[in-house]
Amino acid sequence: MSRFFFPPLLFVVVLLLAPCCSTYQQQIKTVTIEAQIESGTDAGTYRYTQQISNKIEIIGASRYPTLGQEIPFSTYLDIELVISNSGKLKSARLLKSSQQPTLDEKMMELVRYSAPYPPLPDELNIETLIIQKRWHFNSNN
Repeated sequence: MSRFFFPPLLFVVVLLLAPCCSTYQQQIKTVTIEAQIESGTDAGTYRYTQQISNKIEIIGASRYPTLGQEIPFSTYLDIELVISNSGKLKSARLLKSSQQPTLDEKMMELVRYSAPYPPLPDELNIETLIIQKRWHFNSNN
């Protein structure tokens, strides 16, 4: 029996837009968030990315209940989500294919279908959040 799960490891890039001389200067900060929050990890970003992952997982389980059973072997894929501070999905792209075109297509459809996402927490004080996430699909065949 196959199973479809979402590991707690997320790679998050935070794009900060700050006004400078009447133009916007971009600063990029990379944060790695693991299962347990270690000292110095941004707890607000961790909670928000977990909320996004949970939403996608719940919708995925109801929309594609047999998705994990449709693949003959274990694999993974990486997707990047760009989310505005209002929760709007600005873009989503496949960073690494699972080598299963149907799986890649369904996951990209699922990420788009799950939008809009909750607004970014005020405590983050950012305009755009970029989340790079790996989804694993395990097969027990």
